[in-house]
Amino acid sequence: MAKKSKSTRRSWAKDDIRALKTMVKENVIASEIALKLERTAAAVYRKAGILGISFNAARKRRNKAKKA
Repeated sequence: MAKKSKSTRRSWAKDDIRALKTMVKENVIASEIALKLERTAAAVYRKAGILGISFNAARKRRNKAKKA
């Protein structure tokens, strides 16, 4: 049986939070943010929720830009 890799918990640095906020404002999707920050998409969604950042607003801005 293969060994499971144990994931380690990393705390969010101020730079990570700043990058998260910036990328959400730039309409970057959560999975891309997760790759850039080397975290899971679930971790990105959770931290955004804790900070009061909504990906729904970003999605609406992105859709509005596509229509224009």
